[in-house]
Amino acid sequence: MSLLLAFTQPAGETKWMSRLETYVQTHKKLPRSKQNQKKDVPVEELQLSKWWGHQRDNYNKQTEGMTDGSKRRKLFQSFLDLHPELTKSKEDEWNESFQKLETFWATHNRLPRNQNQTKDVPAEELQLQNWWKHQRTNFNKKTEGMTDGSDRRNLFQGFLDKHPELTKTKDDLWMESLQQVHAFFNETGKLPIDSTNKVLSRWMKEQKSNYLKRATGMEEGSPRRLILEAFLTKPNAPVTVLGKRTREEEEKESE
Repeated sequence: MSLLLAFTQPAGETKWMSRLETYVQTHKKLPRSKQNQKKDVPVEELQLSKWWGHQRDNYNKQTEGMTDGSKRRKLFQSFLDLHPELTKSKEDEWNESFQKLETFWATHNRLPRNQNQTKDVPAEELQLQNWWKHQRTNFNKKTEGMTDGSDRRNLFQGFLDKHPELTKTKDDLWMESLQQVHAFFNETGKLPIDSTNKVLSRWMKEQKSNYLKRATGMEEGSPRRLILEAFLTKPNAPVTVLGKRTREEEEKESE
């Protein structure tokens, strides 16, 4: 804060600005309000949050001493200049997260992982994974800025178009593997178990294990189990196609 500005401000106002500056420097964020938190927020933090919100409104509306050129406005502007992240809109934050997703894919050629996929996932990657999952849900439901024709939806659709594999469900991938097994059988007259095609051989062994254990989509009466049984009974016949489920439906069933 400018010494001259601080010197010319009322003592109480300077005190509040100093408290806000100290809080932001310490916690790297703005003070929380009750409305945005599930847990109890300390009284002093609530008071500071209320003061910040009131001053921000005054700044935007140019009221209560916050008119252009006023000392109070200059004081508040100096604080915003020190912390430009505080003036970001939700759209700015969304675009930054989207850029992080694109950069992550370009670097790793995959989506960020969650803790169910592997241990010790970096915190930043977990945050990006949660963001991706939330946006995918918004995209499917056309909510939270993902309505038809919106900038967010167009950007997200462009990302999906560049990476069509992201829209495939586990059932889609399972059916693709079975179709490859079917083609292998038509060419060789046998299943690819212990064959030179290591990918299909490993997949068939996994399906056999799941079938015997009645696990991982191979439970009694499940679509995958019935389709596999039909294929093994008449391997030359066209493969039955699984009914479509969304990725969200699959994830809910696996929880």
